[in-house]
Amino acid sequence: MVIDWRNAEDGPAGLDVALTAVILALVAVDPGHELAGPADAFLSAFLQYAGGVAPGMLAAAVARRRFDPAQTAEEVDRLAPAADLVAGRVAERFPAPKDPAPKDPAPKDPAPRQPAAPKDGEAATAT
Repeated sequence: MVIDWRNAEDGPAGLDVALTAVILALVAVDPGHELAGPADAFLSAFLQYAGGVAPGMLAAAVARRRFDPAQTAEEVDRLAPAADLVAGRVAERFPAPKDPAPKDPAPKDPAPRQPAAPKDGEAATAT
């Protein structure tokens, strides 16, 4: 699906996914928009199908929309709630993997170190 070609340019595919999600979320968070409900439902389906949003791409998409001269003041004001909606949906559907058990910051030495035995022909020295 192509939503907006007028500002197309080369870039990472993940940015396309994030921009699409932000555009859908901008409608979904607008309580006065007649398509807010369908946009919200489509956002969820889109994120599931797309596999979420790549790390860093949501912030890049929000920045791009924020500085797009075609954005209205109302759209710019809805960017933060739209980004929160996208981030929340991604977190619900694609939870971050849990870290394994924390590692002991200072591993314990199993046994005190013994001085090395002298090699053949070497005299032992006291330390």
